[in-house]
Amino acid sequence: MCSSLTPPGRKASSTPSLVLVSTVCLVVVVLADGATVVDDIGAGVETLGDVVVEALGTATVVVVEALGKRRNLQPLLVVVQTTAEKVEQHTVSQSVVDSGLALGQESQINQSSRCVQIFFRIKMIKLRVSTRQLYAFLGYCLLLVYLLWPGRFASKYEYIEGEDIYDALVRKTTKNMSLQRNGIRCDYSDVLEENLYLYRLPFTEEIINNNVRLGGEWYPEDCLPSFSTAIIIPYRQRERQLNQFLMYMHNYLRRQRIHYRIFVIEQYDPKPFNRAKLFNIGALIAMKLDFPCLVLHDVDLMPQNLGHLYACSQQPRHMCSSLDEFRYNLPYKGLFGGVVAIQSHQFMKVNGMSNMFNGWGGEDDDFYARLENKQIQICRFAPEYSRYTMLKHRKEKPNKDRVAFLRNGHLRYHTDGLNSLVYKEVGLKLHNLFTHVLVET
Repeated sequence: MCSSLTPPGRKASSTPSLVLVSTVCLVVVVLADGATVVDDIGAGVETLGDVVVEALGTATVVVVEALGKRRNLQPLLVVVQTTAEKVEQHTVSQSVVDSGLALGQESQINQSSRCVQIFFRIKMIKLRVSTRQLYAFLGYCLLLVYLLWPGRFASKYEYIEGEDIYDALVRKTTKNMSLQRNGIRCDYSDVLEENLYLYRLPFTEEIINNNVRLGGEWYPEDCLPSFSTAIIIPYRQRERQLNQFLMYMHNYLRRQRIHYRIFVIEQYDPKPFNRAKLFNIGALIAMKLDFPCLVLHDVDLMPQNLGHLYACSQQPRHMCSSLDEFRYNLPYKGLFGGVVAIQSHQFMKVNGMSNMFNGWGGEDDDFYARLENKQIQICRFAPEYSRYTMLKHRKEKPNKDRVAFLRNGHLRYHTDGLNSLVYKEVGLKLHNLFTHVLVET
């Protein structure tokens, strides 16, 4: 049952009525595109949908003009009354044409039509507002649209479907893994096809007794893995998140039956945090150990679905393209950070990442520009494989020079990166769950 928007016996207030009517107008015009209104009113009622959408658009224009010119909203009342008559006429004619419809369908159409009539017969009273109120009102409407449908503002992007993921991956392992192990290849079909939702934070005891080797390395004993991956974590003063990450990721990665090793590169000095430089340090260490695939991974991001294999594809891959922080939408196509998989030779080809970005922001966009400069395209997996969750954390201080560095970054691609990396290794220790590299930048 549809109910009146104004309680019986109470006069409609001008301001709430205006906010309600014009907000609904804006939301429906932006979101509906015709189809949504048709679905809400009843299957097949295309003409009625056109009438409603046209009226909503006209009503919105009248509202905005009235607000801007400080005029009353009497023209809006004319629009809604006329539309109500059209709706009523269409309902009568539609019931004759569709007399063969089932009783339930007729009832649904008539009930929806009555709701529309009630909506369009709302009385509007004179209202005068300031320009500031107008801007505030429009901002409120846009915010409401975003909250109702955030995906409308997200970037659309191409991605690799689930059935094509395995063929897109580079099947390559370290030389030691290839020479020392014999046997059948590991099968990844079940992992990819099921794509289980796995996310939960386990206890440490679940993983310590499951053959994780010193330094945070693991590979399956009963088959030969097709992938060897170095997972590189830039780190400083996030012990709680690191513990959560290690406990969860070892359980997650073992289920994928790949060969992997986790490297935690910790910045020891008090300088502003240089995330990209730590990635460069970790990449050099991993490449010396012959890892063909690098995953550059923030410590506060956790994969939710098991089917996203931690292995490199032919193209560098943005792995966390469906992040809960962004309501599982991609803000812009050039976003290439958080979790990235890239082959070692590709990382070398672009000279790694810039060492100039001290503090938060800019280094990922610069890295993306380096790939574009070498005509290396990136890829993503389907959203249902790329879901990640972000742990709560405090923000690093932003890099005030990041915009300038990005603007002239193309001048430094060949001189700023792996070939200019300077750091001091304070210590290297093999822990049960990770390789810990302590550095001064």
